[in-house]
Order: sequence, then C-alpha cells, then structure tokens
Amino acid sequence: MTRFNLAVQLLGTAAIIAGMSGAATAQTDATAQASQPTDDIIVTAQRRSERLQDVPVSVTAQSAEQLQSANISNARDLTLVTPGLRIEANGINAQPALRGVSSTLGSSNAENNVATYVDGVYQPNITGAFFSLPDVENVQVLKGPQGSLYGRNATGGVILINSKSPSFTPQMNLGLSWAHYGHGSEGELNAQAFVTGPIIDDVLAASLTLSSRELGSYVRNVATGRNTPDNHNRFLRAKLLFQPTDRIRLEGAFSYNREKNAIDLAYANYRGVNALAGVPGVVIADQPWQTSSDIDSYIDIDMKSYSLKADFETDYGTFTSMTGYIDYSTPIMQEADYSNFAGGVYDIFSFSKSFSQDFYFTSNPIGPVSFIAGLNYYRRKVGDTPAFINIPAFGYIDNIYNHSVNRSLAAFVEVTWKVTDRLKVIGGGRYTWDKNNGFANGFNDATPEAFLGEVKSRKFTPRAAIMFDLTDSLNLYYNYAQGFKAGLFNTIARQATPVRPELLKSHEVGAKFKSGSIALNVAGFHYDYKNLQATTTVGGVSTLQNAGSAEIYGIDADASLRASDDLTLTLGAAWLHAKYDSFPNASLVEMVTDPDFDGTLDGRADISGQRMIRAPKFTLNGLVDYHHDFDAGRLALSVNGYYSTRVRMALESRVSQKDYFIGNARLAFTPADTGLTLSVFTRNFTNAKVIGSTFVNPSADAIIYSPPRQIGLGLNYSF
Repeated sequence: MTRFNLAVQLLGTAAIIAGMSGAATAQTDATAQASQPTDDIIVTAQRRSERLQDVPVSVTAQSAEQLQSANISNARDLTLVTPGLRIEANGINAQPALRGVSSTLGSSNAENNVATYVDGVYQPNITGAFFSLPDVENVQVLKGPQGSLYGRNATGGVILINSKSPSFTPQMNLGLSWAHYGHGSEGELNAQAFVTGPIIDDVLAASLTLSSRELGSYVRNVATGRNTPDNHNRFLRAKLLFQPTDRIRLEGAFSYNREKNAIDLAYANYRGVNALAGVPGVVIADQPWQTSSDIDSYIDIDMKSYSLKADFETDYGTFTSMTGYIDYSTPIMQEADYSNFAGGVYDIFSFSKSFSQDFYFTSNPIGPVSFIAGLNYYRRKVGDTPAFINIPAFGYIDNIYNHSVNRSLAAFVEVTWKVTDRLKVIGGGRYTWDKNNGFANGFNDATPEAFLGEVKSRKFTPRAAIMFDLTDSLNLYYNYAQGFKAGLFNTIARQATPVRPELLKSHEVGAKFKSGSIALNVAGFHYDYKNLQATTTVGGVSTLQNAGSAEIYGIDADASLRASDDLTLTLGAAWLHAKYDSFPNASLVEMVTDPDFDGTLDGRADISGQRMIRAPKFTLNGLVDYHHDFDAGRLALSVNGYYSTRVRMALESRVSQKDYFIGNARLAFTPADTGLTLSVFTRNFTNAKVIGSTFVNPSADAIIYSPPRQIGLGLNYSF
C-alpha cells in the first residue's frame, strides 16, 4: 500500500464516520472560534479552572490555534514557544529540562523529574516519549516544583497535554500535509482526522482521532551509501462522554500508538570521537544527518492507554475520580559501537505496565475559603526481558533480565483564603509514601532474577503562596514550593545500592499584567537543589549516582500584544544561572583532551562549579501572527523564531551545542464559506544544525541532530 493510498483511506474512514454521525448537517465557522493570545486564558495548574492571571505560579499555555500558527506538531517542538523549557533526549529517552532541572537517567525504570500528563494521566515511560499532538486542545507548562498537587517526580515542573473532548455539537477536521527534507529523503506525509458528535443528544457523545505519519529518512549511512530506514507511526484515540445530568460527567478514553522509528537511533560521532577511530576499514560518521552502522537500528513502540474521568458535582463542590492504565512495550535494536564495525549491538525488549488512581474534592467557596483535597495511588512494573549487550571492541557481552516494582501512595490538601477582594493566601502540601523494589539476574546468568533490594521514600512537600491584585490589571505574587523525585535502583546495571531521592526547594516572585490588548508575565526564581540523580555509562550499561547540590536562579518572561484586529505579536525570554555547587566525584567518560581533565583516566572528576546540562544562559522566542479577511477568504501568515546560547549536552563538558537560531513560517488561505484551508510552511528555515539527542559512552560521543530544513504543503477541511 502506498503512502498516499494509506492517507486517503484514513481520511476517508473519518469522513464516513462523520457522515454517519450527521456531522455534515452542522456547519460552524471554525476560524471565528480561534482564540487569541490576549483573550482570558483558562488553565488547570491548581487542578481547577482559573484565569492564567489569577494563578500564583509561572505557566505558559498554548491553545491549538497558537500551536498551529507556530508550526508545533509534537511535544519536542514546545521548546520553541516556552521560555525556560528544552525537550532533549539521552539516546532514545525523552528528557525535558525546565529552568535547568532535568534528568539523564536512561534505564527503562527511570522517570523524568519534569512530569508529563496526557488528559490527566501521568506518563511514566521515557523511551521514545515525544508525544505527537494530532487532536490537541491546549498544552500547559507549569514551571517550578509542583509537589503539592502533582506529587512525585514533578521536581522541575509539569507538562499538561490536553486533547479535545467529545462534543454534542458535530465537528470534523481532516488534515493532509507533505514536507520535503532533501538529503535523499522521500519526504514526510502526515494525515490526521478528528470527528465528534452526539450519539444521544445532550447525554452521550463520542469522538475519534486517527493519525498516520510516514517520514522518509534524511540520515545517510555513510558505510552503505544508503539512507537509514524510514519512520512509521499510527495513532488512534477514541473517547466517549456520558452526561446523564447537569451534575454528572464521565469521560472515558482509549488510545493506541504504534511507532517504528529508525531515525532517532541514527547516531553520528561528535567531532569524530569514537573508540574505533583509526582502525582499518572502520568508517566513522561525524557530520550532521549522517550515521555509520552495520545494522538497521530501530525502536518499535506499542502503547495502549485507558482512562476514565468522573466528575460528580454537589452543592458543596465537585468530587473527581481520575483512573489511568498504560500498557507499553518496545523492542529496541541499536548500534553499540556507532560505526560499521561488525557485531556491536544493544538488543533490548522493554515493558511497562502502570496504573494510577486519583480521588479528589474541589470545594466551592465557603465564605472566603476554598480548598482541594485528595488521594493518589500509583503502581508500575517495568523491566527488560532481556537486555542483550554485545560490544566486541571492549570484549563485553551480557544478557540482562531485570525489572522493578514501584508503589506510591499520597494524600494532599491545598487551601485558598481570600483575605480581601485583592489579597489571597494559599497553603498546603502532600505527603508521599513511595516504595521501589529491584530485581536482576547475575552476569550472563540464566537463573531467575534475584532481589536487589528495596528503597523507601517518604516525603512531605509543602506549598505556600500569596497573591495581591495591585490594580485591576496587575497581580503580584510569591510562591514557595518543594518537589522531590523518588529513589530507585538501576536494575539494568544490577546496582544493589539505590540512588537517594532528589529534593528541590523553590522561591518564586512574579508579576502578571493584562490590560486590553497587552499581556505580560514575569517571574524571578531561586532553587536549592540537592541529591541530583545522574547517570553515566560504564561497560555499555548506565550507572546511577547522586550529585551533591546545585544552585539555580533566573528570570523568565512572556508578553503578547494584539497590535490590531489582524496582527498579534508574542515574545518570550529566559535568563538562567545554573551550576553544580557540589559534584566532586562525578562519574564520566574521560578523555585526556577534555577541558577539565584532572590528569587521571579513572572515570571520575570534580565538576563542582560547572554549568549544568541543558541549561543555556539565555533564550529568546517570538511569534508574528497576521491574518486578514478578504471577500474571497482569510489570508494568514505566521513567522516564529527561537534563539539559544551555547548548551552543555552531557556531564562531559566537551559535548556541547553552540548557539543557534531556528525559524518556522506558515502561509495559509481559507476560501470563504468552504471550510478548506490551503497552506505552505517551512520548519527550521535556517537549516540550523541542532543536537537533539546525546549518548556519551565508552564507545563514542554519540549524538543525533534534529531534523534539517523542511518545506511543505498542507490541506485542511473542517466544519
């Protein structure tokens, strides 16, 4: 089946479903419903719907329309529109960094310290977790520790991805796009469909999202003279909304994601650093969008998600139950020596099954007081069956069977006291009990997995905030919060000693201004960060350690101006000081040419006082969004850009990304009274060479570059 035929069948299926639901009889002007950045933005940062200006915490929120204007189609690109956020990767593991808080842990049981939630369900899996956004409603990035309301592993913040809910008003959106990359690629073909409508008027509604992505590889294998295999992705999400009364609302969802990805395992060697460099017959790739390998590396993700959210409204408030279950598995075949040298391979089968349950009550105001209180339970079993590692260059071969079982229980409460019409005070916290058991077999041992040990984490994470409305347009706030990341075993390395929990204490002051067509949000923050969990690779296997401490402080801001009915300008900036206060015994892959080489190749170095990874000193992003309605239809033009200073990409300071600028642009025309939109777009029109993934190990300083310049065409139909 050709790519084009597949896309047509997907869109045709959605159109038939829409016709069966009667959607074609209900025409709406989707363009008129598009939100503008200076409208009142509603966020759920405090687990209740509030205006962004009324929340005493730094939040960047993007609607579906804003993401489309900025050419954002997946979570990785949120970097371009969110001050302080970088979504990087350690190998194939997605690892967001928010205000310098990030993780380098790469084992299957590792979880990030910037938590991601999709439709209210916590997403623990990091392997290949670069979420696409085919039916996004909005994305909210909550900055700073969110330990009170979101709990464990929200040390640096939270990313909330919310997809569209079913509607009793029939709607449909079909999209088809193709982009040209060059570099021998056949291009990228995307097909997306969203349809929703009533099954029983005002009682039962459904929605269906279908998505297909075919990406022709733009990475050349210089050892074979051919491009690496292409990427293939299929996605489905089905939702059902049941609303029998005005006070009861149940929304169930099922999603299925299947992705075979080869491009995100096509490594180059940073500045040609490879242990086999100079060996006769060995070919090393050291240029952007090149690799060298004797095998076809790939990751094959199979992920099923189930969720049910139930809201029961009473005269006193709303009871909410949020249930989620994720069944995830992925075989991984990866080049282990990052060259055409025969035999080196990581052959891993990882699995994860996680269950989460939240119960909470959100009160209505009781005089000047309101509150939210609840319980959370979480369980995850995750492991590798097996992880086969063969690195002939080092004479290392191993077959590792391992898994861990994590259980967590938490209780939380947060109280808001409206002291006066202009002053409110917030206080609360969460107490978490967390237990993690580790199991692994012996070295090349076929016997059953043995018990490595148990690590328990018990922590109270408080929050206190005060917000004062200086005027009707200007709010000032102070927010104190704590966050922690639970301890764990590195089961793939058979480490019997766990890493200790991370702890971050945050002080933040900010101002939020909104008046007419102008909005401005500014925040200054200071973090005291202890027991950072870090990783390095020894003998082909990652090992975990705790750093001593780090100090982070900085300022980030975003502003928007609706200069006219047709023109909106958006600007964001972040300045960051982020250094390791104490990291005297960092485990590194050392080289004698390192800038900070200590004279001994013992795999240890003191990097105290050095800049933290994924923490650029300064970033700047901006968007110009213009549209105008003519008699013939609407013309829209948007241009956005992102600039970053140099970024340290690994604990090994020799691997860094130099300063760079990325630009995107989109020109679209919507003929009047048609529902059609035709567009031409470009991503990374500067063709910037940006490192998107880093995996420093004894074999090589392995890196993967983000995609090169793309130029494409799009066609959308909606009603």
